[in-house]
Amino acid sequence: MSDKKLTGDPRVDFKWFSRRHESSGPHFEAQANREAEKGPVAKAERVVKMYAERTARTSQEQIAILDQRLGVGKGAVKERAKLAALISK
Repeated sequence: MSDKKLTGDPRVDFKWFSRRHESSGPHFEAQANREAEKGPVAKAERVVKMYAERTARTSQEQIAILDQRLGVGKGAVKERAKLAALISK
């Protein structure tokens, strides 16, 4: 530990503050967890999960989700056309 003493004045004490202090362990652990969530394995797992959820929905449910996300009749024109064709069959 450093031999510097805290003065109680944050303007002075903050000048030598470091994230590598012994109490910063939880910060680094949380940062590592966030990085692991962005990795290729985690991404592949999310893709599989989203695909399974999408295939479980009907065309009408998917249109309702698009309406909720983008607004009624707005955006995803080709996807909406495909879903409408599936519904009309």
